[in-house]
Amino acid sequence: MSRLLARKGKRSVARPNQLRYIKQISLSVVALLLVLLGLEGRRLSHSVATRSLTTSLQTSRIHCLSWRQTLSCSPYGQLQRDLPCSRRITGGSGYCECTGGWTVRRVGCESHASFTCQEACDNLNEDHTDGLRLPGNLTCPAQDPAQHDQLFQGAPIVPLKPDLLSGPLSAGVHTRRQEVWDSIWTALLASGVDVAQLPGIRTDAHDFVRDGLHMSRDAVKRAQAQLDTFQQGAPPYPNTLFKGKGIVIMAGGLTYFVPAWINIHMLRKTGCTLPVEMFFPAEEYPTKAVEQELQQLGVMCSVLPHLVPTYAVNNSSKQLTDSEGKRLAGFSMKSAAVLLSSFEEIIFLDSDNVAITDPTALFDTPEYLDKGAVLWPDYWASSGAPDLQRILPQVTLPSNTFESGQMVLNKSRVWKGLVLAAFFNLQSRLYYELLGNFMGKGDKETFALGLSVAGLPYHVIATPVGSVGFNQYPFGSGCIKGQNSIQVGCGFAGNTMAQYTPQGKLMFLHTNMSPKWNLAIPPDFDYYSRRWQILQPQNVPIAEVLDSTGRDPEKEVYRLLVLLRCKPFLEPYVADLRQPHKMGPEKEFPVILERFHTLYPGMDFRRAYRWGMLGPFQRYTGLNVVDGFQRVKNVWGKAFLGRLVWPYKKLRVKKYDYPGF
Repeated sequence: MSRLLARKGKRSVARPNQLRYIKQISLSVVALLLVLLGLEGRRLSHSVATRSLTTSLQTSRIHCLSWRQTLSCSPYGQLQRDLPCSRRITGGSGYCECTGGWTVRRVGCESHASFTCQEACDNLNEDHTDGLRLPGNLTCPAQDPAQHDQLFQGAPIVPLKPDLLSGPLSAGVHTRRQEVWDSIWTALLASGVDVAQLPGIRTDAHDFVRDGLHMSRDAVKRAQAQLDTFQQGAPPYPNTLFKGKGIVIMAGGLTYFVPAWINIHMLRKTGCTLPVEMFFPAEEYPTKAVEQELQQLGVMCSVLPHLVPTYAVNNSSKQLTDSEGKRLAGFSMKSAAVLLSSFEEIIFLDSDNVAITDPTALFDTPEYLDKGAVLWPDYWASSGAPDLQRILPQVTLPSNTFESGQMVLNKSRVWKGLVLAAFFNLQSRLYYELLGNFMGKGDKETFALGLSVAGLPYHVIATPVGSVGFNQYPFGSGCIKGQNSIQVGCGFAGNTMAQYTPQGKLMFLHTNMSPKWNLAIPPDFDYYSRRWQILQPQNVPIAEVLDSTGRDPEKEVYRLLVLLRCKPFLEPYVADLRQPHKMGPEKEFPVILERFHTLYPGMDFRRAYRWGMLGPFQRYTGLNVVDGFQRVKNVWGKAFLGRLVWPYKKLRVKKYDYPGF
């Protein structure tokens, strides 16, 4: 029994060993099966992944969309036209746009091997080295109190005095302003509107001065009588209406509000603490949110008075139509802002004028204190008509032209001259044509003329105006010259006037070439096309000139555009401006960046010389014999042709009651 038990015990001891062996074998078999299954699964997975990758590559292959031809001899210039992908490109500037936001072959006017965009985009599938993606649109960051500092590199806004943050003017002040302006109109209507007729107009194609035509003696006498009558009825200086010193800016609509926004911030960046009054036409007055935002910057918003009184329109005795009234209102806005601003002493700035240093010091210069008026020169020599001297035989007319983007004026001292400037703007049909040719029409000459007629002295900045822009490629067969456009060329292209202090230091960058600043900007400054690159006549990078200030104004402008683009008040303001009864052009104001940030064309001064212009701009224009020949051909050739058709033109002009605009 015990043996049996012993045997059974041995069996019972041996059984676990057998089970262990079986278990190990089973585990080995299972492991082997899993390995085999894993290998097969990996093979199947690799096969599926390969097929998926192949499909992905096939669907995401880069294809050509078009050749985008641009102006300014820059691939980032303004789009001119599109060409098919199969077209062989042998010259001109532009780039190939491909699918997926890719671009390739971004070329200027330099000599390069011919190519097709079809080939260039196909090559991107193998090598992305030459590819560059379009920047896309700006995405606004979250709105928070620190956003301004983040976008403006932490530069604080200058602490402003509490009295600068006052609200809108009282109704009584608006009433007195309207009375002053109405009194100017009373004197104008008493003298007559558009009483003197010109022998023609002044364009590039037809210029009555170049063609040897003159006003009749009767027309000259009527113009003289009109001016004398107006001066007798002109309003005197309103002693208690204005006080203090400040800056005046004319704004309105996105076209002028956006650069004005930059203007104000850049003023504060310089340390300027002067109060600012910003004028708006009534129909373009900003929303309450915009007004409050500007108030925090020491800006008081004011509405222009009714620039054409209702009694002057459709008056049977004056024959001033609604359209004529609107035209005169548009030409007189700057004069009205200067005359009716709250301050006795003003620095007037165009909305697109950027101060590099604090302009407050201009009030303390000997030139201003001596004469009460400081004006700045323009690019051109005077192109005034001889008939203007016939109308004003006792007045010494200036030999240069003026630029009214900045003016320093003591209204109490030069009031009569400013009122006369308003008169010349209200009689723009006559005086705009007499004061300059097609390159210089506008209000800019009327202020100096008004001061001269009033017998008041003024100081003209001695440093000639400079130009800031960019260098294009030299003239060559591949360059796009354009047709009848002074803005397209391949040499230096100026887009901004550089104006100086009486001591000769750079103070203002006036972005006078359109378009002005807009909100179609890239999300990163690396994609931003700088318009301020070269300063002429020094022909040096603008960065070198501004190095001592430690500033990069254009980068600051970019950050301010980003800040404005992301302000909560902007979208409601844009919606308000785009109402049917508001300004039509605002509907086209660019807000979304479609491709690259555009480097818009600048002024080609070489072509201006060829068209007959003279002036300080010649210092930064590399002129040659060919330019001289073209100038003679354009100026004397057109003058000769004009004289041949003089009888015809004389008859043709007589058909119109109001030759001009």
